[in-house]
Amino acid sequence: MEHPTKNRGRSRLRRLFRLGIRQKVALVLFVTLFITLTGSGWLALQSQGEDILRETRFRGTELAHFIAQSLANSVVGYDYHTIELWLQEAAKNEDIAYVKVISARGNTMAESGTPPERTGHIALFSEDIRVNSEVVGKLVLGLSTERIAQTLAKQKSSYIKRESIVILLLVIIEFIVISYLILRPITRISDVMSVAQSAEEDCDGPLAPDDAATSSGSPVPDPAMTALPVRTRDEIGDLARNFLNLQERRQHAIAGLRRSERKNRALVNAMPDMMLRLSRDGVCLDCKIPRQLPATLMPERMVGKHILESMPTDIGNTLLEHLNRAFATQQIQIFHYSQEAGGKTLDFEARITVGTDDEAMAIVRDITEQRHMEERIHFLAHFDSLTQLPNRLLFKERLHTAIERERHQDKTVAVIHMDLDNFKIINDTLGHDAGDLLLQGVAERLQRMLRTSDYITRQPQKEPGAVLSRSGGDEFTVLLTHIADAAAAMQAARRILETLSQPFRISGHEIGVTASLGIALFPNDGADAETLIKNADTAMNHAKDEGRNSWRFYTQAMNNTLSRRLTLENRLRRAIENKELRLYYQPQVEIASGRISGVESLMRWTHPDLGTVSPAEFIPIAEDTGLILPIGAWALREACAQNRAWSRLGFDLRVAVNISGVQFRQPGFVALVRETLHDTGLPAHRLEIELTEGVLMRNNEEILQTLREIKALGVHLSIDDFGTGYSSLSYLKRFPLDTLKIDRSFVCGLPNDSDDAAISSAIIAMAHALKFQVVAEGVENEAQLAFLRLKDCDLIQGYLISAAVPAETLVAMLDARQPPIVASARNRSQ
Repeated sequence: MEHPTKNRGRSRLRRLFRLGIRQKVALVLFVTLFITLTGSGWLALQSQGEDILRETRFRGTELAHFIAQSLANSVVGYDYHTIELWLQEAAKNEDIAYVKVISARGNTMAESGTPPERTGHIALFSEDIRVNSEVVGKLVLGLSTERIAQTLAKQKSSYIKRESIVILLLVIIEFIVISYLILRPITRISDVMSVAQSAEEDCDGPLAPDDAATSSGSPVPDPAMTALPVRTRDEIGDLARNFLNLQERRQHAIAGLRRSERKNRALVNAMPDMMLRLSRDGVCLDCKIPRQLPATLMPERMVGKHILESMPTDIGNTLLEHLNRAFATQQIQIFHYSQEAGGKTLDFEARITVGTDDEAMAIVRDITEQRHMEERIHFLAHFDSLTQLPNRLLFKERLHTAIERERHQDKTVAVIHMDLDNFKIINDTLGHDAGDLLLQGVAERLQRMLRTSDYITRQPQKEPGAVLSRSGGDEFTVLLTHIADAAAAMQAARRILETLSQPFRISGHEIGVTASLGIALFPNDGADAETLIKNADTAMNHAKDEGRNSWRFYTQAMNNTLSRRLTLENRLRRAIENKELRLYYQPQVEIASGRISGVESLMRWTHPDLGTVSPAEFIPIAEDTGLILPIGAWALREACAQNRAWSRLGFDLRVAVNISGVQFRQPGFVALVRETLHDTGLPAHRLEIELTEGVLMRNNEEILQTLREIKALGVHLSIDDFGTGYSSLSYLKRFPLDTLKIDRSFVCGLPNDSDDAAISSAIIAMAHALKFQVVAEGVENEAQLAFLRLKDCDLIQGYLISAAVPAETLVAMLDARQPPIVASARNRSQ
């Protein structure tokens, strides 16, 4: 490893002897001059004899050749006079001492000068005289070596001076010319390239002229026009290095362009589109055709040919028309066409864009699958996938069209909204697959009945027409157009019910189907599609509420009922937080002792604006909307807390709370009961849960398990309104019940109505046989009480005892130890 000080010394030495290009050229020229002069003088002195011989041979050869060529034609024609003249003329040359011409036969044709044998110092030369490569004679030439030596001697006396002056002048001229024509441009080019390279390094890459002019906001001056300082550096080396650098960059750029071209070519080949490069007149210059396109389109059949020759006539004409339009407007042209191939129709999208003044690019894409997908999406958006019927969206569009068409004509449009009755039971019992088959069967029957198997392709007709759609679930909607009055809609509704009256055969089962229908008419029941559909749905709900398997026309009263329902629903959502709900308590009295042993909690709602709202009106709304869950939880907690308060006062009562089926089927109901008892501190045996028969209708393991868990807590269970629903001895036997409550509908006719008496007696006897307590509801007179006492009924409740009263009123009864009516009855009996 060299010492740093030594390296610095070498660097200074290199910089000291580093000359510019002008100094180098001048040095080289003058060194060349010195060497040339010195060498030529020494050689001239050393080779004088050789020069004479060389000069003699040179002159003799050249003169002999020249004279022989000049005499060629004369010798052929034997023109002796001309030959003599040529020889005399040649003899005038001081160097020529003798000349002779000999024919091809060896005869002397002419001779001039002194023969060589008569004089010395003569050098002879001979040259064949040729005409068209044929020797026609021979020339003999003699040169005087003495004369040539004298001539050379004279020349050599001034050779060095003359040569030195000439070479010096040439060197000076060459230096000036080289400096001005070569060195100055090279220096300037080197400086320009250095500046360009510096700018390139600063900008991290070369700038295009346009970019350079705009990047700084002002034009960049031309480096060739800028006066650059002369540097005493190695400009040629710099120029070479810069050139090699630029050449390397150029190679890199070319390699990058090739890589980019390969990528672009691979990308183009990977695209599933057909690409055509077309001339202005429609000739295919180049093309790329994917394999999946029709076999009739082949590159070898298209390149170099007009598109009308290589493509079907109709497609070629369309393509040519849009090609001309693209050149005329200089805008992209897009069009679609279809082509038969392989026994099926293919759809294509062509896009033509102009690249230059004389060429355009056409990109053709196969959009067959895209078209099929769009058609599928359109079908899914407007048709029901199960029944293939128009869906609600398409039905609404058709209804809107029908309304606009009939608005100014004396015709009626009817909307029939249909809902299958008890369809959920079919899904729950036979499964959803059977339910889907049933919906398809209903749709098929209705289509045949209404003659609307393919409504979309039908044109508007003047006679009555119908559109059937599936709105969703088990709901169907029918649009009747061009009908005269409501009687036609009623007839259609009757035909629908008659059509559905025949059982359906589904999965080996015969299923009877009924439906509820609501009818709304334009323009009486609504002026737009939304209103007609809504009003038809309202009428359908009334048909369901009034017994099902029927139809109802929409009336304004239905709308008022619906409006009342919406108002109650909105107000009910805030009833709990506004403390508008209260619990009233109706006493339950033991017939044997006349003691109040329990109470039934009944909910009351008093609204500031609506007044008192009946439970029969707001409880169904709460169940439909799910509000029954928070309301039921509040009622359970409120009743337990109140009974706990009575317990602290010394009253031993059981409070009965009515539980909705919606609340009972919630997964966390048992936990809710357990938590409520724990929070309020009420013993479990002082709480009674009342359920309707509808809750126990399913008779499944989940309900049985829930009842067992509640019973395990120690809570009493009772069946409310027994005999009015799905009365079955099976669930009375399986379920862990404690009490049966006879519905007021069987008590009101006692004791005179024999049927009521028989049913009540049977319920009491059955309950006692199963070891259940019996509570008779709705007892309003002493005759009913006497009958129930005779039949050994355990408990009664009703207006004979007391109506439902607030908690504070009930305390007064509890203080009296017995209800007033029972006390008076006992006094009369005594």
